[in-house]
Amino acid sequence: MASSFLAACCDEAIAYVSDEVLSGGRSPEGFNTAQLLADLKALGEERVGRK
Repeated sequence: MASSFLAACCDEAIAYVSDEVLSGGRSPEGFNTAQLLADLKALGEERVGRK
């Protein structure tokens, strides 16, 4: 998805992160939980101009 489309058409987004599928701070696919949450927070701050 292009950032221009996102800026024009998306006014809200939700991401669910479940502790139930994590083991040792990582998902079965190897995602680092702390980094994923930090990235999601940064995206939200960037979207509303608080960065």
